Amino acid sequence: MSLNLSKPILYLITPGVTAETTTPSSEEFQKILHQVSAAVAAGIQVIQLREKKLTARVLFELTERVMEIVRGTSTKVLVNDRADIAVGAGRTASSYYAIARSGRC
Repeated sequence: MSLNLSKPILYLITPGVTAETTTPSSEEFQKILHQVSAAVAAGIQVIQLREKKLTARVLFELTERVMEIVRGTSTKVLVNDRADIAVGAGRTASSYYAIARSGRC
């Protein structure tokens, strides 16, 4: 008997270690970009930006930079709770974007 199984989806969720004081020059911001670059190089199919404490401006910049990294690949990007940022960064990066909404208690 032959099983016709599809490949699992490889998915990276960023660690959520940023803070309201994080800037693009902060170590944690740069670590996320490095992690995303490594994930794309490894063939990860989906990256979820789960950095809920970032200011809107810094999250927008992070999303734009991530979109630049994934441009030309099949990797998809999800942005938690911020459709406005996902849409804006998706337009400026001319790349695929998607929106994830996390549950709230």
